[in-house]
Amino acid sequence: MDMRSRRQFVNSMMMTAAASPMLFAQQGAAPGGAPAPGGAPGGQPGGRAARVPRPHPAGIVWISGQGSNDGVPNADHPAKLKLTDPYEDHCKYTMEALKRSIERMGGTMSDFLYMQVFFCLPLDDSTPTPTGSAAAAAYLKCYNALSPIYGSFWQGTKYGAPPRSCFALQWIPGGSLLEMVGAAYIDPNAASAPPAAAAGL
Repeated sequence: MDMRSRRQFVNSMMMTAAASPMLFAQQGAAPGGAPAPGGAPGGQPGGRAARVPRPHPAGIVWISGQGSNDGVPNADHPAKLKLTDPYEDHCKYTMEALKRSIERMGGTMSDFLYMQVFFCLPLDDSTPTPTGSAAAAAYLKCYNALSPIYGSFWQGTKYGAPPRSCFALQWIPGGSLLEMVGAAYIDPNAASAPPAAAAGL
């Protein structure tokens, strides 16, 4: 998919999202255990409903909710990260989770068309939360730490890193300081990754 096609896809996706605010909303369980509108029954811990497989129109796939502790522990990382662990570790673990997710679907990092990155400062009693200009400086420090790690996961790929939006938040669930959402195009005619390659990811 060339750069012009990527831009057209991202523009159409943004217009659809603006017209349908609930399109990308997380379908969590409503209070009292009832599923949220459009959600699936059988809520899971953490307010999430059981996920229903969604169609992949024309090879488009969405990767959502990838944080630093998704898929951890694993062979490379025997323990989950804490909020007080270095921010760079949260960046690296989150990017690795993103890579595992796209590879499970038979794609590669080159297939991403657009990314959204959400990050926050650690909310921990042992670490005072900055306010005002100190908070702005702390967020900027996180953003600057993310950029080289983010870019390194697309080194040597066909298109380089895809366009992205970054959002600073006050809190992210899952004990992570980052969460990433992405849209990718995986050629439906291409062979999927063999089961052995996807195992254990």
